[in-house]
Amino acid sequence: MKSQIIMVLTNRLVRIQVIIFLSIVFIFSILRLYELNHQYQLMNEFTQTNIKIHEQSKNSLLMDSKMSQRELHEDEKLFVEIDNAYIDAGNAFQNRNYRKYIQLMIKAWEVEDSIREKYEITITNKNTLGSTASKNGILFKKQTQQSMLHYQQLEDKNFDDKNVMNELIGITAVQSFLPLLDYKIPNIFFLPFLFLFTLVMSNSIFLSDSKHRSLLNTKPISNFRYSFQKMISKWIVISFVQFVAFLFYFGVISIKNGIGDFTLKTVIFENDTPITISYFSLFLIILCFVLLLNLFIVSLCSLLNQLFSNQILTFLFGIIVIFLETVMKVLNVEMPYIGFIPSSYFSFGPVIYGVKNEFYLNGHFSMVRGVLVLVITSVIWFIFSIGIMTLKEKRERYEKIFLH
Repeated sequence: MKSQIIMVLTNRLVRIQVIIFLSIVFIFSILRLYELNHQYQLMNEFTQTNIKIHEQSKNSLLMDSKMSQRELHEDEKLFVEIDNAYIDAGNAFQNRNYRKYIQLMIKAWEVEDSIREKYEITITNKNTLGSTASKNGILFKKQTQQSMLHYQQLEDKNFDDKNVMNELIGITAVQSFLPLLDYKIPNIFFLPFLFLFTLVMSNSIFLSDSKHRSLLNTKPISNFRYSFQKMISKWIVISFVQFVAFLFYFGVISIKNGIGDFTLKTVIFENDTPITISYFSLFLIILCFVLLLNLFIVSLCSLLNQLFSNQILTFLFGIIVIFLETVMKVLNVEMPYIGFIPSSYFSFGPVIYGVKNEFYLNGHFSMVRGVLVLVITSVIWFIFSIGIMTLKEKRERYEKIFLH
């Protein structure tokens, strides 16, 4: 195993790919930091727009009541209360009173939630794919619960005003990374592009090794042991490089905006049951999915290189597998049995949060199912690659016997 890891690390092409990948991540981090510098301005513009929207809503209700010469109905009073809370919250943000803004936003969400429960009002979300109104409402409710918990913690924490603002507008390293897991365009493409690095490295390493097996510099070993050690060595190296890239990103963002608080809690959902976990636990789950997806791609490349022995075909097929579900989502096409397709878990953010089912009419996603799908398919690819390698060697042996 050690000799195979050394062989991977000393591969000139691999070193070039790692340097290019880390350079791209560094440039992306700088651009992301530049984008975050405008986050306060965007939040400020959003609150101004929100104030205008709720002022219009409030004035419309009051005018209708006045024209009809009647008192406001009970539900209308609640809507006016929501409008007032949003207006006051927006004004508090404009005045840089962030703690008051947080308190008023929590109040608005609580009243809004009570109205939804009482009058069974469904609020739609345009990002869902072919979903029913009820699924849209479920998604909106889950997202509101996540926002409420985050704001409640900021209200309770003894942060100074600068830290409150950084956490509130999401410019810390932790908070700025999480939107990259979104299921909205363009962020939906971030994770699949990340795994292109795994595909490129796995493809070139496997092919060069199949041509120069003697580079292993080891005693003759079985196909199983050879393939297993080779696959694991690539998986370790690729995952380590991605971890370094992750540190690059966090380091660049943290220099200006701080790393953020890993002890803060967030909400994930198992079906409709909310589960509170820390951001540290969330990042451990993210790490688990990254490792499993790397293993899936490495084992897939092992099989494809045994089938095709052609870098271009392997790379093209790998791209199709990685981007299949993402492209289908953008095209608004729902694949049957999508929860059992490994490609569906490259965009694993909504799977972890437990909200991906709400983006599909017949989606059945969960973290446990995702882990099982990736592990089982990786094992299947690995077994098939060993079988094909063994058959190839037997054929070559028979050809030598009959030809000579």
